[in-house]
Amino acid sequence: MESYQAKSIQTFSQTLNSDSKPLAALKVEFGVGMVEAGLMKIISENIKFFALGKSMDNLQVIETAKLIVGEYYYFKLEDFKLFFTKFKRGEYGNLYDRLDGQVIMIALNQYREERLAEAERLNHEKHKKLLEAEKESFYLVKIGSNWLRSNGDNFEEVEQKELATNYTQGEAYNLKAWLQKEYYSNPNHVLVYDSRNCKSVFDYLEEKKPELLPYGEKSKRATKEYFEAKEKIMADTKLNDFEKENALRVFAKLEPITEEEWIARKK
Repeated sequence: MESYQAKSIQTFSQTLNSDSKPLAALKVEFGVGMVEAGLMKIISENIKFFALGKSMDNLQVIETAKLIVGEYYYFKLEDFKLFFTKFKRGEYGNLYDRLDGQVIMIALNQYREERLAEAERLNHEKHKKLLEAEKESFYLVKIGSNWLRSNGDNFEEVEQKELATNYTQGEAYNLKAWLQKEYYSNPNHVLVYDSRNCKSVFDYLEEKKPELLPYGEKSKRATKEYFEAKEKIMADTKLNDFEKENALRVFAKLEPITEEEWIARKK
């Protein structure tokens, strides 16, 4: 599973904007047993912080991990890092010399409500920023190697970017959709650029405002980057099959596996 200890999480924004996989995806990739075992380790390490008369035994830890995997399948590892930080600070009430699965589940429910409220706030802010961006005329439409220029009620292609017309974001994307429908079937032939830095809008968002990058575009870019890296790693003759497996896992921000685990998976 992904590295838990290496994560430094202080805000809900970090968890919500993280590209890490939720528990549901980790279950598919590694199996429910490994995910539950990972959560058991996280719980066991964090409860050591508390000096209590009544703490959790191994069976309670196992049962709590199972409940969490079943109910909070959409949480990421960052969520548990942030939750236990807040839990240790006493943000979910006093423990009164008692810590068990029920106490953790009640606190997790409070965390979930806070997380939901923050997600709604961030979505509102994202929508507000997009609306503001749509009002600014900073966007150019590029057709192949040429740029689009408005000429009265008509349009023309020009070679010089400086002669192109600046549109609002909404106008630029409407023109792109119209051009693709009427003239160009190749989706990569017509692109929208930000005139302030001459990058495509998606390139600009990825670099400057990744939280505004549409999920579909983010997934497409991550997939492309992964397969390009995979092709390079698999072609590296200096690495054996086991080393290639771990190189791919490191690139995907997953914990390396031992050689014994690798051999077991091959059987």
